[in-house]
Amino acid sequence: MRQEPVSGAAPRREPSTAGPLAPPRPGRMLRSAPRSVWALTALYGLLLLSWSVLTPLYHAPDEPNHADAVARIYGGLGWPVPAGDVYLTSNGLSSWVASPYGRRATPLTLNPATIPRSEAVPRKQRPPWHELRQRYPPPASNPVQLQQMVQHPPLYYTVQAAVLKAAPDADDWHWDQWVGLMRVVSVLMSTALPLLAWATCMALTRNRPASLVAALLPFSVPELTHINSVVNNDNALILFASLVTLGLACVLRGNATARNNVFVGVCTGLALLSKSPALILIPMVIAAYLVGARVRRPEGAQGARTAIVAALRPAAGVLVLAFVTGGWWYAYQLVRTGHVQPTVPDFPGGVVVDSTSQFLSQAWRLMVLRYWGSLGWYEVTLPFWVAALASLVVVALVAVVVIRARRSAERSVIAIMLWPTLAAFVLVILNSAKFYADNGRVLGLQGRYLFEGIGGLAAVGGSAVATQPRWIARWAPLVALALAGFMQYDALHRTLELYWVPMGDGYRAGWDALTAYAVWPPALLWLLLVLTVTAVVVAVLTVLPEGLPRGSTGGRRGIAVSDTRAA
Repeated sequence: MRQEPVSGAAPRREPSTAGPLAPPRPGRMLRSAPRSVWALTALYGLLLLSWSVLTPLYHAPDEPNHADAVARIYGGLGWPVPAGDVYLTSNGLSSWVASPYGRRATPLTLNPATIPRSEAVPRKQRPPWHELRQRYPPPASNPVQLQQMVQHPPLYYTVQAAVLKAAPDADDWHWDQWVGLMRVVSVLMSTALPLLAWATCMALTRNRPASLVAALLPFSVPELTHINSVVNNDNALILFASLVTLGLACVLRGNATARNNVFVGVCTGLALLSKSPALILIPMVIAAYLVGARVRRPEGAQGARTAIVAALRPAAGVLVLAFVTGGWWYAYQLVRTGHVQPTVPDFPGGVVVDSTSQFLSQAWRLMVLRYWGSLGWYEVTLPFWVAALASLVVVALVAVVVIRARRSAERSVIAIMLWPTLAAFVLVILNSAKFYADNGRVLGLQGRYLFEGIGGLAAVGGSAVATQPRWIARWAPLVALALAGFMQYDALHRTLELYWVPMGDGYRAGWDALTAYAVWPPALLWLLLVLTVTAVVVAVLTVLPEGLPRGSTGGRRGIAVSDTRAA
């Protein structure tokens, strides 16, 4: 069976003598990406910037709380213990009042319909953050709002606050420019996701068409692109979890060098310092080093106990480094609160359901829909049949890979790559079920909580292509590109129609309304539109030849672990 070139360039001539491939390295994998992947990565960044403009301020999950948490650290207010009397700062709550979240008469009540252009405040009249309370006091019926974000580790908010501190004259910026800059930082954190998905799949399969399909998966999830473009600490978790997944893919292919171990340890620690769901990465790290030991083991030399010890030694070092980098936060929380992950007591919210069967019925439907596209505060939703069909496609791709796996080691690799998605899904359901049992309400069924596993899911989904005959493999990237384009177009169209286009008017009126509320001036929005359209054309033109690579083969390899050994 022929091996695909790691570089993504034209296929090399087969060597005259077969030999093991060098174990992949994260940095080398990223640098070796072909032009098509770099074009997709640039397009993803511009697409996220477009989403950051298209989504009205604070029409994103918990965005007012996330922005206030950044302002809290910027103002030196610390990070208090989660409690029922920890509220948004006064200016933070007033930013919510000033935003287009609600109407002028009901500012803290969600407006789930078109935002009227007549209520837009001219840019020059928008106050700086520190003057918000004077201009936009909250209604007497809602003078305070819980700040639940202090239950999370502070890395994301500290990075955002540091960027604000570095911005010249940030105190004089309009308040919405602060939020706009926070959104740009989220975009920068997320732009590399297609590149990371490609590199992860390439490390596992050495197959170009399969890896290109993996790079296209982030485009196919509108909920992901929406979250990546707004102020949300999930973006830090997604980034670092994806980096961990890439490093562990290299471990599974035989790379347990000190450099890669440090890479995995630091990224795991930063993920832990971003959000508590990163704790599910710890068993993933241990399992990856155990399975990867099969690749590194000299021919028939070690017994089972010796092999396990040899595998756990670097894994232990990785976990120690992860603790020093970010895991210490949970020990600190245990000391100061008595809980590894404290929560806000008596947190409000949720939907009342009548029975356990109704809870279960809602649970799977909401998770499917909110994974693929239930945008904002669920105002913009894809049709359920679209989300369900997309889920079935992913399940089918995973099933193909599992069925074609010939050995237990290959199936172990698949399980490790899918672990973050599956574990997060189970935890979300269990936590919501506990909340329902205690309060009779459904809460916390968020598809975005599964996005820390997007790198592994993309790699496994893409690897299904590597198991197929050549004629399927060569067309797979084009099919994936078309499906991603459909998903993005449908979500963008629905978002523009709901928020910005008045009833009975056309897109010109929608554009006028959008630019009236936008953080940035119309000239920048036009430039962004031109750059994004250009990036779409360039990406399509570079992916088209990759979809029909000369001499390429689907391989029938899938995820393999037996053809590399550390030198």
